[in-house]
Amino acid sequence: MEQNIKRIIAELKKQNILIIAASKGRSVEQIRKLYEQGIFHFGENYVQEAEKKIKALQDTKIVWHFIGHLQKNKANKAAALCNAIDTVDSFELAKKLNEQFQKQGKTGKVLIQVNISGEEQKQGCKPEEIETLLENIQKLKNMVCEGFMIIGSREKSLEEFRRMKNLFEKYKKQYHLTRLSMGMSETYQEAIQQGATEVRLGRILFQKE
Repeated sequence: MEQNIKRIIAELKKQNILIIAASKGRSVEQIRKLYEQGIFHFGENYVQEAEKKIKALQDTKIVWHFIGHLQKNKANKAAALCNAIDTVDSFELAKKLNEQFQKQGKTGKVLIQVNISGEEQKQGCKPEEIETLLENIQKLKNMVCEGFMIIGSREKSLEEFRRMKNLFEKYKKQYHLTRLSMGMSETYQEAIQQGATEVRLGRILFQKE
């Protein structure tokens, strides 16, 4: 298993792709082991769970991403805990996060989560709402939007990655976007082919031998 992880790290490093280990439900020990193998970015889905792990691993240089649906009442805590919030889907949430970043005297890094598949059960802003949200976030003094994040559907992932890449290219120059987070364990290779700059991997990094 360790050899497999090393192979994945080497393969993606060669392509300049950032790996975010999706560590929801994983133990502090499992995270530490991956960190020691060369994974430095981890993504958590729940604020309470993230808080415990971040506290237990404060001796490391892990970069923590929030990659789950973020409720507005948890925004302050998430902004204080994490290095990046990758699931901003509304201006209301962005404003809430910005207030907390302001209190901390820092500029927070965020991604806009886009519901590219249009599935009702998925979070994210609609593709046609992207430009307005980008414009509004640009007005916030303590926040910078670095790009987009999507959770593709399994059936149409290739098509969705392609569409998202086109949207990324459309807004990249005007809004100085550098990050496109697409693809998980089952689809990361397709996502990279379609222009992802980072992938969120869980199962293939944490599975037992």
